Amino acid sequence: MNPLHGKVPVELDQTRHLMFSLNLIIDLEDEIGDLADLGVQMAKKGNMKFVRNLFTKLLNEGASEGEQPLTEEQVGKLIHMGNIAMVTNAIKDAYTIATKGEVSTLTEGEDNPDQESVENESSIDPIAGDNPN
Repeated sequence: MNPLHGKVPVELDQTRHLMFSLNLIIDLEDEIGDLADLGVQMAKKGNMKFVRNLFTKLLNEGASEGEQPLTEEQVGKLIHMGNIAMVTNAIKDAYTIATKGEVSTLTEGEDNPDQESVENESSIDPIAGDNPN
């Protein structure tokens, strides 16, 4: 991953990159409202169309200059049940880099001894669906 450029590599048919640019964030706010709802949208049962659409936008934002944009249909052929978890994790990583500048290397369930627990709204991860509202 390249936090300096805000891109997260993802292995599909070739190495591609995801990026939550400011333009994409604004488009998502127009589409779903508060970005805190992004995790909710992704987790909704039967909402694979939203995930495919978001993944397409992220891939196209992360594409190299001059690279041909992908269509949703092309991206849909790259996603399958064998890699959907990798796809959603890559989306989460791209969001984390866009908002925090880095991705945690801890696996789920591990404690980070260097990080204090903060019980406030800024510690809520909208992608993980932790929004208490």
